[in-house]
Amino acid sequence: MSIKNNLDEVEIKLLLAVEKSEDNGCPLPLLIQTVGLSETKVKYYLDKLSDEEHELINWIGSLIPNVPVRYTLTSKGRAFLVEGNYI
Repeated sequence: MSIKNNLDEVEIKLLLAVEKSEDNGCPLPLLIQTVGLSETKVKYYLDKLSDEEHELINWIGSLIPNVPVRYTLTSKGRAFLVEGNYI
């Protein structure tokens, strides 16, 4: 998969954290704790992973429109982790 060469170590850690989360998704505070970066930086990487170019994660919103609460893997994200031998 050509995406492999374009992902940072932080992005891979985020994907792995989401993959290990419960079926209903991984909350943002847990992702921040996992990678040890500021909320702003984690959101930046999550935005990249969910953009049209990558589409490796989805987010589940809250009652406030366009505000992510939890993150889940897409089928493309799962394929990336399996094919890249990350899991």
